[in-house]
Amino acid sequence: MLPYAGIVCALEVCMVCADTACDALVVGLTKTEAEDVRGRDAGVPRRSTLANAYSCRFTAALLSSAAIAVLYDGPKQGGHMPFALSLRTWWAVGVAPAGCMLVAGVFTHVRDAERALPGRDEAAPSVAAALGRFRACLRRPAAHRVGVALFCITSLSLVTNSASNAAAIQWFGYSNLQYGVDNTMSYVTLTIVLQLLKAYALHCDWRALFSSAIFGMQAFYASFLIVVWCCWARNGWFYVFLNIDNQVAYDVTFFLSVVMVPELVEPGLEGVTYGAFTTLTNAAQNVASAVSVQLLGVWPLSNAALDADTHETRADVTRLQVACCLAGLAAIPFTLLLPSQKHDCARLRDAPSSRTMADAVLALIVLGMLYGATMSILPIVPATSCLKLVGGSGCGAAAAADDDAPGAAYCA
Repeated sequence: MLPYAGIVCALEVCMVCADTACDALVVGLTKTEAEDVRGRDAGVPRRSTLANAYSCRFTAALLSSAAIAVLYDGPKQGGHMPFALSLRTWWAVGVAPAGCMLVAGVFTHVRDAERALPGRDEAAPSVAAALGRFRACLRRPAAHRVGVALFCITSLSLVTNSASNAAAIQWFGYSNLQYGVDNTMSYVTLTIVLQLLKAYALHCDWRALFSSAIFGMQAFYASFLIVVWCCWARNGWFYVFLNIDNQVAYDVTFFLSVVMVPELVEPGLEGVTYGAFTTLTNAAQNVASAVSVQLLGVWPLSNAALDADTHETRADVTRLQVACCLAGLAAIPFTLLLPSQKHDCARLRDAPSSRTMADAVLALIVLGMLYGATMSILPIVPATSCLKLVGGSGCGAAAAADDDAPGAAYCA
């Protein structure tokens, strides 16, 4: 298992590096376009680079999710399809397109696009110079103010009920096919919502849209309580429907984050600015995941407890769900740190820099990464996986006694 985990970790690192580099390139190319073109495709003679890039990206993700939903749901996976592709075959499917792109010279076209950016004739900076440029970027209000806002919003609004998927599997057998359809439809809704926002909502107040989307996420997220207390709602497809509703609200926040970046960067600092935002949001996602796991230590919900489905179990799931929703709603005040529109972005770019804020944001990044990494490693180690600090039910005989507590099942 460890070799497989190591391979996945290495591939994940490569994917993050490639994704960040490509997104930074898109931001730089978008910055060279006229202001009325950036981020939208309605009423202009051609689609913007941002619209083209994300349309291609989500189309590929949609196709891959649909393929996995159908072709990884065979008898060995406990699914309904007559056959399924093996993991080795999926590895080949994933690696083959990258090899074809290398042979076809796709990356040569990417290099040509990079040369089209202003100031790209300069020599590549050293690692120390790049880190210094990164710190200098964080001194600007356009970076540290929006970065802190995105860190706080992400770390709070993405706190989730870690027991919901386990409950779905225990209560109504959430299948691989339903999970695949869930992922596929999330990209469908993402594409539709992005097109609608680009066409009709790009010039609305971004703070109001962000706040409304966060509130909508928590409202749809709280609807999981219907599954907890209503036996008729314990159906995998109804659970998929709830997740898609929540995804629609999340898509709004994702789109606004993407649109803000080209308006905040300065020529020549596209990569480092986007890297700052990506680092902050990734650290925030680690914090959100760690907090989600830690909440299980407050209301421990083992598979045995979920399978028993007693009144106490459902009450704990409800408390956990309410706590997650309250954490998400706490992110709304931080939207005031975001720019309200493009003119506000221009004001932030011209505001004086702050060395103190740059150092504070760097400390926030380091603490977020250390916290997330620590909370991810401790549950893996057998000696510490039982700690309530990392979502365990406690160490010792008392915890075992709690797991064996009898009770009447709620839904037959």
